[in-house]
Amino acid sequence: MIKKDYNKKIPIEMQDKWQNIVNILVKTAGSSDALITRFDPPFLDVFKASDNLENIFAEGMRSRLSGHYCEAVIKNEKKVMIVNALENSKWKDSIDAQAGLNAYLGYPLKWPDGKIFGTLCIHDKKIHHFSKNTQEIMLQFKELIESHLEIINKNIEIKRDNEIIKRKSDKYDNLVNKAPIGIFETTSNGKIISINESMAEILGFSSIDETLKHYNDLKKDLYLNQKRREEFIKILNKNDEAKNFEYQAIGKSNV
Repeated sequence: MIKKDYNKKIPIEMQDKWQNIVNILVKTAGSSDALITRFDPPFLDVFKASDNLENIFAEGMRSRLSGHYCEAVIKNEKKVMIVNALENSKWKDSIDAQAGLNAYLGYPLKWPDGKIFGTLCIHDKKIHHFSKNTQEIMLQFKELIESHLEIINKNIEIKRDNEIIKRKSDKYDNLVNKAPIGIFETTSNGKIISINESMAEILGFSSIDETLKHYNDLKKDLYLNQKRREEFIKILNKNDEAKNFEYQAIGKSNV
């Protein structure tokens, strides 16, 4: 299921906004970098990286989660803040600390169903007491990114629903078109919406397209007695159906 989420595409326009977020964040926080990562177990990919020169990360970098600060964020699904890893017994021997990344602040990013997308995080090479302002800004950016993920999810659902509707519509059209009886679908004012092959054949035409081109106004072009069309519409308006209604039709041979 996580792999399925990973395969969901992030639109370019949203990626551009996310790039702006990490660029703003690194300047606001005064950190060494700002990243948006994407979780692809057991890996973590750098999805967006701030473009400041001090940043040692680049978009597309991939690493195993083991020992990284982001692993704790993803496992615990909550904020992790490290002011000075070298003086923290839990983190001083971690991969990130050994790489010179001494401070960290990270938040989990989640899909609408609660599954982890990745993290929004910043690292610093120096000791960093992250201010309340920095934490609040990151929290707001986290919520903004998650709102984007919700939009992506809804668009995927809409696309899937439309595909289901189209398949059902195609199935219906195929059943109607191949039915052994003549079927017309029209508006109340006599415009043809659709017609099946059997009806085209009954009227003496070689194709549906030829039939549609011929009949512009059913009252005038199809009904030999135009009053029968009016009677037909009155019955439909009154009963929502018309049973055993007969009329003489003008076919191709009558033109």
